[in-house]
Order: sequence, then structure tokens, then C-alpha cells
Amino acid sequence: MPIISYFFGIYIRMYHDDHNPPHIHVEYQEQIMIKIIQAEYLRDKVIQLHFSDGSYGDYDLLCLINRKSELTKLLQDETFFKQFYLEMGALCWPNGLELSPGSIHRKLQVLQDNVKIA
Repeated sequence: MPIISYFFGIYIRMYHDDHNPPHIHVEYQEQIMIKIIQAEYLRDKVIQLHFSDGSYGDYDLLCLINRKSELTKLLQDETFFKQFYLEMGALCWPNGLELSPGSIHRKLQVLQDNVKIA
């Protein structure tokens, strides 16, 4: 789990899929933050994600899986891949892998065609 600490409504997190150098995120619960509110398996390694701001997009995880890190190598197995779930707005798997909803949202925005406003 990426929550390192939680106190007075403040979350200290570190995500596996975030950019280098390794760093933490500090989030205050009353600030508006992007959360994933719905996730649906589409095909291959693509999941359609719906975000708390009303946008949605198709997230292809193949590039992440191809890194073959300790946490992502299990995602090569289709059965395991489909075991994703949402926890506190993040995309998660049973092996402890959690992906930052804000990071995914930004990646999809860069591709612009992949983020739609509902």
C-alpha cells in the first residue's frame, strides 16, 4: 500500500508508477484530488477508468507491465491482471501494486484523445 502515514486528514503516500526520482505525495483530505471511481476491464491489458472529475479514458498498462519489475511481472498473467480493484481512488492489485490516480489521469490527458469529459 502506498500510504506511509495518515494523520489529521493528511495522507503521506509513495506510488510505484510515479516518475523519478522517488518522492512522496502529501495530500490533505479536504483538497479536491482526482480519484478513480470506476474501472472496467476492456481487452488485453486495457482498463477503462472513470475519474472523480467526470472524465474517463482507456488506460493501456502494457508499457508498465513490460518493465517487468517485481510488482508488475505478475500482471503478465491475464487472470491476475483482471483481479484489479479500487482502494481510496487508486487502481490496485492483490500483490500490493497501487497506481496513482493523479498520475494515470495526467498520462491520459497527455494523450488527449484518451480522456473524455462525461
